[in-house]
Amino acid sequence: MADKTMLCPRCWGSQFEPVQGPDNTWSYTTGRCLLCTGAGTQPDQQLSGHFWLSDCLKSDTAVRNCIPNDPTSIIVDRLKRVLGLAEQIVSGFCPLHISSGYRGIWLNRKLDSKDTSAHMLGYALDLEPGYPYGRKALMDWIISSGLKYDQVIYEGVWVHLGLYRTADSSEQRQEARMAFGGKYPFYNPGDPRVV
Repeated sequence: MADKTMLCPRCWGSQFEPVQGPDNTWSYTTGRCLLCTGAGTQPDQQLSGHFWLSDCLKSDTAVRNCIPNDPTSIIVDRLKRVLGLAEQIVSGFCPLHISSGYRGIWLNRKLDSKDTSAHMLGYALDLEPGYPYGRKALMDWIISSGLKYDQVIYEGVWVHLGLYRTADSSEQRQEARMAFGGKYPFYNPGDPRVV
């Protein structure tokens, strides 16, 4: 396969270095991006059988708001771990689309997510099942699969899958929840809001 490239996750193709203003909004300077040195693209990395680094970094919100979302090598290693779970879902149940993966602190805050989010550490993915499968079917499969996850959360338009911050599988809580109205009760497959 030919080398694959992705938009630079720091400048999002603008080629210029992002800077944060005093009001916490981002814009671009006239200087070259420090990550891609002004190229606007970076080599992409295949992190698992079906998924690339670009799948875990893309964000329309980050692009629109000039917010850098470039991970460290530690974050990339963590993404590989959680993608291992995603690969088990793909091979055992259905194709997946990643709607959100790693989110740096400023992107996470722009999305009104908590600073304790596993996304900020590279330990979480928001997943959408491939056609013809629904989110409830994905949620139910994950719960019954025997996967060693920390949390799986039915969030309406996607299913959040996260790991705890340790390699020890005994530390994973196997916690299933659903998110409605800012509350996270335990998952109830019979709840009429779960479809």
